[in-house]
Parts: sequence; C-alpha cells; structure tokens
Amino acid sequence: MLKLLREFFFRGRRPKSANYFVSTASQSRDRIRRLGLSLPRTDGKALLDTGKLSIPVAGEARPHGFKPDPYLDWVIQIPAGERRSFAREDVYEMFDLSWRKQHAGVTIYGLSITDNRWTYAMAGDAPERFSIIQAAVDLLEYSGDLSLIQTELAGRMAAMASRVTGRIADAVVTESAGQAEMRRAELLRLQDELRADVLVVLKSDSAYPGLLVWEVLTGTGLQWGDGDLFHWDNPRRDCGDDSLFSVWTSTQPGYFFPEDIKAGRFNPSDLVFGYWIARSFDPLGVFEVLITELEYCRQQLGGVLLARDGKPFDPVVERARLSKVVEALKAKGIRPGSHTALRMF
Repeated sequence: MLKLLREFFFRGRRPKSANYFVSTASQSRDRIRRLGLSLPRTDGKALLDTGKLSIPVAGEARPHGFKPDPYLDWVIQIPAGERRSFAREDVYEMFDLSWRKQHAGVTIYGLSITDNRWTYAMAGDAPERFSIIQAAVDLLEYSGDLSLIQTELAGRMAAMASRVTGRIADAVVTESAGQAEMRRAELLRLQDELRADVLVVLKSDSAYPGLLVWEVLTGTGLQWGDGDLFHWDNPRRDCGDDSLFSVWTSTQPGYFFPEDIKAGRFNPSDLVFGYWIARSFDPLGVFEVLITELEYCRQQLGGVLLARDGKPFDPVVERARLSKVVEALKAKGIRPGSHTALRMF
C-alpha cells in the first residue's frame, strides 16, 4: 500500500525531518496516549466489519508452500542423481555469494531428505541435506539473460562433479530459456495491464480540522500507524495486504503526524481512501465496506466525494470497473490477495 501512496503523492520520497523515525505498534499506541489523542473506539467499529468479507480459508493464500511459484518463476531443477543427496555446503558452493549478488532475483529451494518438504535451501535454519535443488528465477524481478543462468549452472555442476563421488544428475527445465523469455514478456504485459486500484477523495472546500479528522477516523475503527497513515488492518496476515484500505491526504506532507494534529498545525484539505485491487483478498467486499465508511466520514466532516479524475464519485460506475478488473485477474489465473498476486502487484 505504501508504494501506492508514494506513486500518487510522495513521489517516492519523504521530506527530510528529524521527526521521522521507525516505531513498533505498541510504541505508536504509547505515543498517541501520551499526546492525549483517541485510540480507535469500539462504538464505530461496526462500520469496519470483517464479517462482511469473504476471507480465504487457511492455506489458500500460498498453495505452493515454500516452493517456486510456477506462474511467476522459471525453474531449473537439479536432482542429486547417483550422489543421492546434496549437503548444505554443496549448495553454498554452487551458489556462492558472488553468484548470488550477480543474480539477484534467483531463489534457491531444496527438498529435505529428512521430512520430504520443500524449503529455502540457504536459510539459516535450512536442513543439512537435500535430494533435489531448484533455482527459481523470478521472471518479474530478474532482468538478465536467462540462457546465461542455465550455462553458468552447468559449469558449476561440472566443477562440483569433478571433486565428489557419484554423478550429479543433469539439470531439468520444464521450458526452455527462450520460452521463459516469452512468458516473462507476457507477465510484464499483464502486470502493467491489470495494475489497478480503488481511490476515492473526500474533499473539503477549505480544510478539515485535524483533531476532528483524527476523532472521526479512529471512531470508525481505523488504526493510525504504518507510514503515519490510517489503516483498516487485515485480520489475516497470511493473505492480502497488511491493510484492507488506507487513508492519506494530498495536503503536504501527505501523512499524519499526531504531534502536529494535537497542536492544531495540520488541517488537511482532503482525505484519500484507497487500496490495490489485486492485493486485496476480497476487493469487492472491501469496496462495500468502504462505501459505508466514506458516507459516514462525509456526514461527519462535510465535503464532497470525488473520483481520482476529480469528477463526482459514482459508486455504481466504480463498482462496475472494479468487478471488471477482478474478473480479468481471475481469467488469467491470478486470485486477488494470493501469494502470486502479492508478488505481481
């Protein structure tokens, strides 16, 4: 979500400020209490009812587990062959630090011989031995020559084979480097075509009193926190964005410092509500809750609701556009809020 906000208002930068620092959620709550500002009130939380959403069952968000995603990765598989297994040290030799730096965007997975489960082969708690190694090239992140990776791996396998007992099996690919290049081009096209968001502006003729904004937003159950913005927190951190939607402003600096609000120094001229469609596990359900939130805030604060083009916001038109995007994602095998969708968008 913060990427979305920066694209619209921050342009990738925050102003240099001695007041900018990183804090935990508990530190943020303590900061608010010390200022005497309200925390989210229970009387408004009915507006943000997760019971109105279609929440995926556990495990749906990442069906591949700790394995490459066949939709986004080009996979080169290296069986142990006559050796029966690779030691963890073999993996670090084949994919040494210099190679990993040169090939950012390639992740190494291994099939553990102890529990027959896939995992990250180079993690600190990785198993001691693997029966199969997979080099997964992220087609959206890796920009180098795919055929070069295949050639280099063959050389590294040959070097390892010269010093160990038992022949290492040949690498296996489900598609050629050329086919993977074509798939990468298609994925990049889809990423550009289907990257879409919901964005609605509550605009004041003058400025909203900052303290009143704080009271109204926290009164609906929104949490102030990450990025100094307001968020409807996602109750299921294993799928979708951390936030179901967020609230920021085009009034500089674009976010809400509680100290400035308490002192009356920050009075935004608008509030911007938004979320990425593909990164939401239930984009249509979140939209219906957002409509209720927008109308409540308009009644409490005044102003008009505008679409991103500055024209009056029409929920019927926006709902139809949203539905079209969701159907287009599903038609391409991308379930909103899934691990694949989070990697793509």
